[in-house]
Amino acid sequence: MTVSDLQKAALNERVSCNFIVSDLSLRPFLKKEGSFLQFKLSDKTGKIDGNIWQNTEYFFREIKNDTVVKVTGTVKAFDGKNQVSVDTMETCTEYNVSDLVACSVYDPEILFKQLTLILKCEVTDSHLLRLVNLYLDDPYFVEAFKMCPGGKGGVHHAYISGLLEHTLSVIRICLSISDTYPFEQIDRQLLVVGAFLHDTGKLESYEFSPLITMTDRGRLLGHLPLGYENFCKQIERLKEIWNIETPEFKAAVDKAKTLIGHLILSHHGSYEFETCRLPMTLEALILSQADNLDANLVRVAKVIDDIPEDWSAHDNLSKRFYFKSEPNT
Repeated sequence: MTVSDLQKAALNERVSCNFIVSDLSLRPFLKKEGSFLQFKLSDKTGKIDGNIWQNTEYFFREIKNDTVVKVTGTVKAFDGKNQVSVDTMETCTEYNVSDLVACSVYDPEILFKQLTLILKCEVTDSHLLRLVNLYLDDPYFVEAFKMCPGGKGGVHHAYISGLLEHTLSVIRICLSISDTYPFEQIDRQLLVVGAFLHDTGKLESYEFSPLITMTDRGRLLGHLPLGYENFCKQIERLKEIWNIETPEFKAAVDKAKTLIGHLILSHHGSYEFETCRLPMTLEALILSQADNLDANLVRVAKVIDDIPEDWSAHDNLSKRFYFKSEPNT
């Protein structure tokens, strides 16, 4: 039984399922001595409130936030919404992550093959190709990139493999824009590599165990600076591995470091959205627009998909309501 099922379940229906528990807090009773334990139970379909009324200090001591627990209890209602009155809750070590955390609907292996094919076809410059291969030949990077979420909470691609899905879409949008506006000033290869690397800082910004959370460095520094920091390390690795002392090699690598670095640091487009720099090249402008388009479309599509009837609740991020129109068949 999922959280979505519980939200619609009949009162007093029995519950015996695995969930992620979070927001654990002891709350005093209003009209008698003692306290009850309040928390959230979640899986890939949503969150629901839960309470424990007895042995509360034991459960508060034994159960940790953001862990998987086996829960037994009963569906109750409070303030018009279903919640779970929990009888027992114990830490669970065997579970299926895909049942608890939302994942991309697309196979990450297929997505990564598509991404690799585009990079191999589009990037022919020897210096840029060497840089790309530093990432693609790193098994740790590849596996982390396949699994990393694109965000957490109500932002875009907030599910496992969301980063890979988002990156592939952004690259495709960038290529489409380049085809629509075939200006000679656009460095198509530079744009593709920048689109590939633009969100790699999220590998250090997010973790899931299994709940998607932000790391300390992710909160304190943000994924743009973290992506740029890692990119600079890869540039130094490129120089060490190839150890080519010609002026042409040095100039090409320095140019790539500056221009791709600018793409990473400017892709949020405006200071309002915590960009480090405003886009100052055609490639940076294209990337920021492609990133914003994909992020907004995916997020709003989810908002509209969750609408039960015609209109959504007020969407705080975009400050509007959304209408769900039925497509013509």
